[in-house]
Amino acid sequence: MIKLYQEQKMTLSKIQEELGIAHYTLYKYANKLLNIENMGVGTFFALSDLVGEEPKELYQKIKEYLNN
Repeated sequence: MIKLYQEQKMTLSKIQEELGIAHYTLYKYANKLLNIENMGVGTFFALSDLVGEEPKELYQKIKEYLNN
């Protein structure tokens, strides 16, 4: 997920602030310490809005990244 966010114009900290999640939560998802499938639906949809991706496309990109 870090690679996905490196392509964005927002930092992980800014995304965390916008989503209203704990400081290390997004980092845990990005570093595969938390399973993206366990992210709340509302949070995931808010994330897709922030990064300008359709939820299904974002989910596929994240899954592809995590499988590599």
